Amino acid sequence: MTAYPWLFLRNRTYYLRAPVPADIRESLGKSQVWKSLRTSDRRTAIDRLRQESAVVMAFFEKERHRQARRNAPPLAELSEAQIKLAADMYFAHLLEEDEELRLSGFEGESFEEFAEWLDVLDEENRAEFARGMISEFFLEEAAEVLTWDTVDLRLVDDSPSWIRLVRAIYAARIKADEMIRRRNRGDVIETPKPVAAIEKQPAKPTLEDAKQFYINEKVSGTEFAQKKRKNRLEALMRTVKAALGDVPCLPDWTVDDAYKVRDYMLNKGTLKASSVRRELNDLKGIFSLYKEKKLRSMDNPFSGLDLPKSAVSDKDAREPLPANVLNATRALVLERANPDLKLIWRLLEGTGCRLAEVTGLRRQDIVLDVQCPHLRIIPHEGRMLLRDAMCLWLGMHS
Repeated sequence: MTAYPWLFLRNRTYYLRAPVPADIRESLGKSQVWKSLRTSDRRTAIDRLRQESAVVMAFFEKERHRQARRNAPPLAELSEAQIKLAADMYFAHLLEEDEELRLSGFEGESFEEFAEWLDVLDEENRAEFARGMISEFFLEEAAEVLTWDTVDLRLVDDSPSWIRLVRAIYAARIKADEMIRRRNRGDVIETPKPVAAIEKQPAKPTLEDAKQFYINEKVSGTEFAQKKRKNRLEALMRTVKAALGDVPCLPDWTVDDAYKVRDYMLNKGTLKASSVRRELNDLKGIFSLYKEKKLRSMDNPFSGLDLPKSAVSDKDAREPLPANVLNATRALVLERANPDLKLIWRLLEGTGCRLAEVTGLRRQDIVLDVQCPHLRIIPHEGRMLLRDAMCLWLGMHS
């Protein structure tokens, strides 16, 4: 049964229980996020968990962005888009306030006095705007708008953008008063719903993101070994792209996608069955690491994926070197090679080791003073193996 670390059963109801990442735990003031999935059925809960997990992850990312903005130094200047955003939000805010006043039936106020006072203030605002004046009131209004959640900007005190921002706030006030005046005449004026600085929703993680995370966490060894491993992973990404065309984001992968990748590799005709299995294991490892460390709600489509029984294994397909080829090669090496190469050949021929395993042998890896003399094939600083944890004990025969 697949484990879902964020799924929790309490009093016969399933909940999402997500640990808050350490970097935002203090700012959120809690260590866990709980959310009822409103069901006692595990299958339904898992479906809802996937949806709610995406919401929670987006919430965490939003908090990270908010924290980053709060800790970032104030802006030296505002862009035209940022100034327009502040003005649009202020304009909408003024019309919303007016709408609420009308919904209350001007409770506690006189409509005639309201209209008269609007004309007086509007005339004063227009006079200041025309003369390029800046009142203390509008400076404070501009500063407050920057603190709104929908704007959320900080500006240094001596920024030249303050003048342009306050002018934009003036203009928004004048336009809003004109709309309010039309409402006073009975015109139908909709309260706008401006597009706020819609915070870019964190993009879904991609296979490229997972690959890079895997490289950062798992690829080690000499510079040459790392380069070789990275090149192989890059080639694997190209294969996936060729198999699928548009590569789905990690949460959108399905088992069908994994089968398409597997079948593409098998049908290519250039990869042996063991090579396909190795590539699939690499993909499974990439997904598994990202799932464990970054996105526990996603599935690993390569988990449990194996080759079809019709695929011929390398063991069955591999033919040994014919005796005449082996004899000719041995004669050539022993006749013309230097002593080191002769010794390497004898070890290769007698043990079946790979070339890198033989050339990476150290004295302490040759064990002779035991009942069964053997070679220890283990990774070390001078020679990496296919798997860091790989260790082989190869017996030697006289």
